[in-house]
Amino acid sequence: MLWTELLAGVGPVTETRDQDLFLSELNDIYVHGGGDCPEMSVSAIKLALERSLPGSQIYVFTDARAKDYNKTKDVLKLIQDKESQVVFVLTGDCDNSAHEGYTAYEQIAAASSGFEFVELSVQTSKVHLISTDMSQGAVQYHWLPVDTRLQQFIISLSGDNPNIMLRAPNGTYLIVEFDVLF
Repeated sequence: MLWTELLAGVGPVTETRDQDLFLSELNDIYVHGGGDCPEMSVSAIKLALERSLPGSQIYVFTDARAKDYNKTKDVLKLIQDKESQVVFVLTGDCDNSAHEGYTAYEQIAAASSGFEFVELSVQTSKVHLISTDMSQGAVQYHWLPVDTRLQQFIISLSGDNPNIMLRAPNGTYLIVEFDVLF
């Protein structure tokens, strides 16, 4: 752990390309107590961006708004430089979702083409997820059953000129709206 990480209240950082070590470190995380609201989460995101490869996906799990939201501009600059994506899973906001410490997450997710999942949207007993790698020019077909009560459905694609066609059960093709960021 670096001394600056100790001062910032974040860390230690594990840097590895070994998936077994990564999973081991992830499994060793002990979440306890809670009640630390707000938290130094923007500093942790900044550190992750500084240490990660360009184009990385960064996941943030927190139950609190950011204490250090004043560093959001630094993070937005790093996102632009690194072209990384930040995905948030938020299970709390310190009872004020309008606070700058919470809206910092919205800004970071929007700037990085990331997502923000809040507690209400993750309270489900089952989530179906498909993740696949494809070589350029390859075509794959996937059947994705979608509950008719679902209000929003997100599909994320990445790569050079990704393309998707969605077909409804009745055989009609759906119009897909793209948000393309360069």
